[in-house]
Amino acid sequence: MYWQLPYRAPLAEEAAQRVADQLGVAGDVTSYIGEGGDRVFVFSDGVREIAVRSENPLDFTYGYASRPLSEASIILYSFEERSQVAEEFLQSHRLLDFDFEVQPAAGTNEADYSVRVSRLLSGFELFENDPRNPRIWLVLDEDAEVWLLIYQTLNFEAIGEVDLREASEAWAAICHGEVEPGTLYSVYDGTGLLVSTQGLVPVPGSEPLDASYSFAEGQVEAVELVYYAFDFQLMSINAIDSEASVRLVQPVWRFAGHAVDGQPFEILVPAAALEALEAIYRDRPEP
Repeated sequence: MYWQLPYRAPLAEEAAQRVADQLGVAGDVTSYIGEGGDRVFVFSDGVREIAVRSENPLDFTYGYASRPLSEASIILYSFEERSQVAEEFLQSHRLLDFDFEVQPAAGTNEADYSVRVSRLLSGFELFENDPRNPRIWLVLDEDAEVWLLIYQTLNFEAIGEVDLREASEAWAAICHGEVEPGTLYSVYDGTGLLVSTQGLVPVPGSEPLDASYSFAEGQVEAVELVYYAFDFQLMSINAIDSEASVRLVQPVWRFAGHAVDGQPFEILVPAAALEALEAIYRDRPEP
């Protein structure tokens, strides 16, 4: 299945107030223009604070207004305990109305006392563009209470369905240098930080993989089908043209491993053949 990301309605104060009420924050309100150009409303009761960016889809940051997280006093609860706290908190505030999977928040600064929640589309995970900043991320304090919640969901409009090719076919093309438009890859340095990216968006028209970088002699350690959506955290989706390819949400094959020089890599390849992807993009309904 393929989806596209629709426009989202401008946020009014009364809509932001409903989100604050849903999280139990009642207090003074201020507003500012966020990085993407949309207005953000901030509610604070002196203890808790919530910054609301959108009501539909829900997009906000919630946590303590001023109390810092003291790492010295953190009790390292098990992943299972953290998962239970996170799921109960989200369920109690009506924030889990989709298929999901609670996962370790590997890569974040608070990995030992946080979890992330990955959304599932047709049973497959929505790929995290930046593991250090998951779309839904809960950090717990020493009392196993939610100290911080980053919550960013997306709306999806179904636009079509096509058959998928085998992962082996996609990987064989990479190993033979037959890398099609739409391939995205990332190379990480020894600390795990992203140092090089080409492609940006795995859809027709994006920059191809650098064929001079050798993956064929490396080692693939993980292969999975995931869904990919462009990361709009630092921009407004409403600023993107309705026909822009970055609005597409599509299944991709994810290959992860180490290249021949030892560098970790992560490659995302469209799971549909290029001609099928071009057809579904061309024939998608008007928004």
